[in-house]
Amino acid sequence: MFTAGYARFGRWGAAPLRWHWSLPLGMAMAGAWELAPLAWLLFFGVVLAHEAGHHAAIKRVGLRVVGVDLQGLGGEVRWNGVATPKEQVQIAWSGVLAQLGVLIAAEVVLAVAGGASSPWLATVERVCVHVNAVMIGLNLLPIPTFDGEVAWKLIPLLRGRRIEERRAILLHVVPPDTPDEDRVRAEVEAELEQMTRAHNEQADSKADVRSSRWG
Repeated sequence: MFTAGYARFGRWGAAPLRWHWSLPLGMAMAGAWELAPLAWLLFFGVVLAHEAGHHAAIKRVGLRVVGVDLQGLGGEVRWNGVATPKEQVQIAWSGVLAQLGVLIAAEVVLAVAGGASSPWLATVERVCVHVNAVMIGLNLLPIPTFDGEVAWKLIPLLRGRRIEERRAILLHVVPPDTPDEDRVRAEVEAELEQMTRAHNEQADSKADVRSSRWG
């Protein structure tokens, strides 16, 4: 989503963690531009839930996470490996489904408490339900760099239609008519390893890193 404006700090497992300037802006908006630590914390929790959903899905399909970027609308989890179209759709949906889980949990808490009957419950409702719902909607827009770019390919998959795999890197490293599948896979893995090293080196130096995956 964003290619510049990051500060490198910490790690998520073995992957470098980067923080975008839009994250504190989103926290301030969630707090209605007031001193609202609870709203800030809840908004940050929603962002973490989004990224944790992507992270878990990527690991579940056997890919390797190489970087995590936290942004005001969620962020990006970068990975290497070759994912099938079905796996790509699963990864794309995983972030917003994690946010939906937060929204449902908040609604349950509000229902048990009899609604937003206190200031802190009102904050929970505003951030975990209303702001969260807006973030989900924006992330599902079917435009490049948003989850919706890939997530809505679920529809042709359910209809039994074949969708193209994201293998643009394949054309970069081998001729398109190469019949040797093992050689193709080896070339792709070598290229992905090089991309991983380049990403980590750039993240360590806080340099501009172009998105290789949606988040």
